[in-house]
Amino acid sequence: SSAASDVYKRQIIFYGTSITQGGCASRPGMAHTNIISRKLNIDCINFGFSGNGRMEQPIAKLISELNPAFYVIECLPNMKDAEQIAERTIPLVKTIREKRPETPIVLVENFIYEPSILDKKMEEDINKLNMALKREYTKMIEDGFDNIYYVGSKNATGDDHEGTVDGVHFTDLGFIRYANFLIEKFIQFGLITKE
Repeated sequence: SSAASDVYKRQIIFYGTSITQGGCASRPGMAHTNIISRKLNIDCINFGFSGNGRMEQPIAKLISELNPAFYVIECLPNMKDAEQIAERTIPLVKTIREKRPETPIVLVENFIYEPSILDKKMEEDINKLNMALKREYTKMIEDGFDNIYYVGSKNATGDDHEGTVDGVHFTDLGFIRYANFLIEKFIQFGLITKE
């Protein structure tokens, strides 16, 4: 389709946290945004803010000025709690939609951090964040928002515990797996075509 071929003339915008920024990658080229860029031959614009990827309105306004193929929002690791997600998710989408009414937006869940195997409270907290994001996503779909997609994070970096440096930030291996995981989702959603 023309939409799918048009994708390669534009960019993918990522908005997120230190993980998006590429924290703990051995070199800049090993951040998932750069791996995706090479694999798909498409520019990726990385709005990754260490400790500060919080779905904030000034950033929403800034990224809505650009005209990407689609947006990937991966802010959950920096969101304080379910209330903050409820307060900010739909306003973020609405701000982007004012300028980009048709542009797809992909919302990515938080990862279940490795230490949660031993720390049930951590697991519970992450599940609460994910459920809050899923609720906001469901509301938008029920309200007739188009081109909004939701990515669950199960096995995003594999299931062998080799994907992170510290239980949270990705190793190069984790970034490669996450890049491939996202590409598969983009193909499933019809956002890109398989070459």
